[in-house]
Amino acid sequence: MAEKLVCHDVQAVRNADAAGAGGGNDKGFTLLEVMIALTIFAVFAAMFVVGQSGNLADSVQMREESLLRILCLNKINEILNDPPEFNDQLVISKEKKTFEDYPNYEYTLEYKKLKIPDLSQIAGKSGAGGGEGASGEEDGGEDNAQSSTSANATIFKNIKDNLESMVWQVRVTVTNKKTGFFYVLAAWPNNKNAKVKFDGI
Repeated sequence: MAEKLVCHDVQAVRNADAAGAGGGNDKGFTLLEVMIALTIFAVFAAMFVVGQSGNLADSVQMREESLLRILCLNKINEILNDPPEFNDQLVISKEKKTFEDYPNYEYTLEYKKLKIPDLSQIAGKSGAGGGEGASGEEDGGEDNAQSSTSANATIFKNIKDNLESMVWQVRVTVTNKKTGFFYVLAAWPNNKNAKVKFDGI
């Protein structure tokens, strides 16, 4: 009986060894498979990082443009609500200052006068054409045509002078000192101190 138990124990040990040997034959990942997996992972990781970097850059640029536009609009509205005294000195020099709340941003103000073409010359040319067409008429008709042309020229000159004194142009440029990004807006403020005058009528 003891011999049978010993035989069974030996057989059990052999079976256990065989089972262990059989389990050791299972193949794991080879070095090549690991390298391929790592390469695929690295490619996807790089694509993800590049995509996120692009989105981040676009977001930063959009925030920059939005801030520049807001600063421009605020300065334009400030000028329109409280315009300066319009004179020739504004045209000669540019005003450049830094925002108090945004020390990294500066603005430049440029003022220009409204320039209108010489309408009296246009009226004179049309009047001259009318005079040629009426060359065969009586002297009284020619005098009336010349008088009408002179009156039109005077009216056009008054309109031109009044518009140029009443309407100005202001251009605001906001610049980021660090990045160099800038934003430009223009407006047409009214000279509230200008008076409408009609001379020679």
